[in-house]
Amino acid sequence: MTIIPLLWGLVCLTGCGQKLPPDWPKTYPCTITVTKDGQPYEGVTVILSRTENHGSWAVAGVTDSSGIAEIETSWTHAATTGAPEGTFIVTASKAEQIVLSKSDAELEAMPYDQRTAFVEAEEAKARANPLIPRALADPAVAKVQIVVTPGTPAALTIEINDYR
Repeated sequence: MTIIPLLWGLVCLTGCGQKLPPDWPKTYPCTITVTKDGQPYEGVTVILSRTENHGSWAVAGVTDSSGIAEIETSWTHAATTGAPEGTFIVTASKAEQIVLSKSDAELEAMPYDQRTAFVEAEEAKARANPLIPRALADPAVAKVQIVVTPGTPAALTIEINDYR
């Protein structure tokens, strides 16, 4: 009697994992390291776009505190570590957080029109000097590539300031 629950548990463990689509590619280790001023740059989303048609999956990663993004290939409800074989254009993005040079109290003391103009000017300054330069952020102009091949882990280091 105890064998049936044991077998049922084994079936669930082996058959209840993520289901990959039939065209799922074999993936290979791939890391992208991002630095700024020679220091690890955390929170950068790195996206790899195939230079040829590749299917419906996404290939991307986010840098950790050491500036390293472990690339994953993902699709709706499934993900595998690594990237498929091929040549990829690498783009990067990072959420902009505008830090105003005035305190909340100073802003509240300003007339509405003056406060609005101040905030718009601060936003314009941030747009003029984005965290990630257009040469890395815009897929239409990005030139950074990485080639993923079987047998050799793909690795690339990007220094943000090299693209300003």
